[in-house]
Amino acid sequence: MASWGRVACGVVLVVGAFLSSGCAPPTGGLVTTYRGAPPGVGATPTDFTPVAVWTGPSELSLVTYGSSSCPYTPAVIQTGPVGDLEILLDTPGVGPCTDDLAPTTSVIALPTSAVAHPLHVRLTFADSDREMRLTVR
Repeated sequence: MASWGRVACGVVLVVGAFLSSGCAPPTGGLVTTYRGAPPGVGATPTDFTPVAVWTGPSELSLVTYGSSSCPYTPAVIQTGPVGDLEILLDTPGVGPCTDDLAPTTSVIALPTSAVAHPLHVRLTFADSDREMRLTVR
């Protein structure tokens, strides 16, 4: 006869496997990050607010402005209801960071089920309680 401890452990393993499978909400994936801005986005804006633009049928580019040596990049990308995307931005947090304002572009691939026009993005910043909302253009 199995002990209750073994049964409980088995239940936890099965539930954990279920939650980590395809039953979890879909997420977007970071394809690449590079310094600079994509075509059509000014590299020297006047307000330095993040910008998101479509760069493919299910791909967008998010441009953030900040230190070129410690740029804000997506740490977590989570799709919500159709038309909503949440991105947690973080910096590498290592070494001294330059005190400049440079654009950094993060290319994000979305599952086709998450693509909507318009697509609204909620940005949160890991190092503060700052939050921004923008629409992919």
